[in-house]
Amino acid sequence: MGSISVISEPKELTLSGLPNWIRLKGNGYSNEAEVAVEVKNGEGKHIVTLQKSLTSAIVWFDLNAVFRAYDSYNVPAVSPGWFETGTSHAYQAIVSVTDAGVTEQVYKSEVMQVLQGWGIPSEDNDRAEYRYNSSGFKLLSNKPITYYVRGQKEFLNFASGIPRMSVSPTSVTIPTGGGSVSVRIESNINWAVEDGSRAVMLSGQSGLRISYEAYTNSGVYLGIRYGEDCPGYYACTVNTCLLDIDAVLDLYPGAGIVKVGLAYGETLLSNKLEYLIRPDGLHKLAPIHFVNRLGGWDTFNFDAPVKEDISNEIDTYNRSLTPFYVKGKSLEAVAHATLKHTYTIEGVPVSDAVARWLKELAMSRIVLDGDGNYIIIEEFKLAVDPENCDMQTPTIKYRLSETYVNG
Repeated sequence: MGSISVISEPKELTLSGLPNWIRLKGNGYSNEAEVAVEVKNGEGKHIVTLQKSLTSAIVWFDLNAVFRAYDSYNVPAVSPGWFETGTSHAYQAIVSVTDAGVTEQVYKSEVMQVLQGWGIPSEDNDRAEYRYNSSGFKLLSNKPITYYVRGQKEFLNFASGIPRMSVSPTSVTIPTGGGSVSVRIESNINWAVEDGSRAVMLSGQSGLRISYEAYTNSGVYLGIRYGEDCPGYYACTVNTCLLDIDAVLDLYPGAGIVKVGLAYGETLLSNKLEYLIRPDGLHKLAPIHFVNRLGGWDTFNFDAPVKEDISNEIDTYNRSLTPFYVKGKSLEAVAHATLKHTYTIEGVPVSDAVARWLKELAMSRIVLDGDGNYIIIEEFKLAVDPENCDMQTPTIKYRLSETYVNG
């Protein structure tokens, strides 16, 4: 048997729509040698095996190609609180080489996490900055400053990542006469002992909660409210909280700005989402919820009336004319009737930053309307014109994924 070395290892946290390469270099194998990469899920179950010949010195595999077609998700919670988004997958890669009928395992990766997301091919796919870290991390959203109207559903998402537990070396003296010594290891990590890829944070001990900071329109600090304690979560998941911004407005009626982040106790760990409060009497709720390009839920409120177009489609068949035919009977009858609803919203003007962010809505494969219906975007229009700085108007045309059917 020859030898094989890993030139570049796959990244631990990536987006499924971008490659996550593992590159291997083989030496001393025959022309019939093959390299295989078995991909297993977080529970150790087989997903797929990728194979290539080792005739070339260097071979590579895109591990994320396995997950590119995945579109799993969980619908948002109905009331404020936490839920698992379902857009994350844990997996592990095991490399083996077969030559002259002999198979040898040559590499086993750490457990990795892939988020259902996308980007451009030249983009770096290392998303380590989004993994939960007690020293600070980024939330799973690129959302800029947006407007908020009472009753609007807004979300905060974070990737829990993979627990890594390290223990400092310690010296233990075994009695010369035999016997055993009990050693206690202290750790500040509250992970239950299970398979590392699905270790569960002990319920009630996560210490994580949502931080809401309230300010006036001019930026004067009013106070802070903590809410939505995170009761616990699994590793290698996307954890989402349906926010309760209305409770902040009830506590601080003069608030014009609300900044939201994830805190441990009173220590802010994440970046902040910022909302500019608009009076509900002067603005409309026309929200669209979607899974963003990082695998988290986001919301955009078009703040405009929804125009509904109703159309029907029918299939007919012909009947033969008989002596029994009378007025009111049919020679051409309807066999199948379908009623379709198409909706159009021309939103209020938005900032240039919001306009650029709305590309994520246009590209999302998972989109819901304000009533929670899965929708299909048929047309999305947005021209970012420098002459209309921060006054860009988005227009969306969509239909429900289900229709009324008769026949």
